[in-house]
Amino acid sequence: MKRLWIILALMALPLTGCQASPHDHHDHHVSMSTHPSAAPSPSPDLAVQAQMEAAAGSYLDLLSAGDWTAAWQMWTSSARSRIPQQAFVRQSTACATSAAAKPYQIIAVQNISTGIARAVWVHGEQSGDLILRREEATWSVEPFAKDAAGGCTADETRAPR
Repeated sequence: MKRLWIILALMALPLTGCQASPHDHHDHHVSMSTHPSAAPSPSPDLAVQAQMEAAAGSYLDLLSAGDWTAAWQMWTSSARSRIPQQAFVRQSTACATSAAAKPYQIIAVQNISTGIARAVWVHGEQSGDLILRREEATWSVEPFAKDAAGGCTADETRAPR
């Protein structure tokens, strides 16, 4: 899914050509072929998009795998200070069902504003979203209240697997 987004984003880039004379155009291509470092780098927007998608994918993969400790570590610093790791792990383990092992599918990742993104996902019959915040050059998850409680309410807790 991540590759599809990257491919679509690359296809959406406008194709630009040189507006110079045919001779200048030829020199441009010769120059690029003789200097590999002159190759264009990915757009900063594409790089940021790839980072957001990678962070969302990693977090959702950790949830699918039941790696609650590593998932908690991907939270923002403010979320980690509000919810202790042990409480999240205990509640997540109690809420875990056999459906948790199914992979999440990311539908879209959108940059909402500078340093904030929203990822929309599907997980079996469920769907939802998560918020990502850029902290110290890394995209972190800002969990919703239900997510911070292990994804279930007290009424929904189940015996550990």
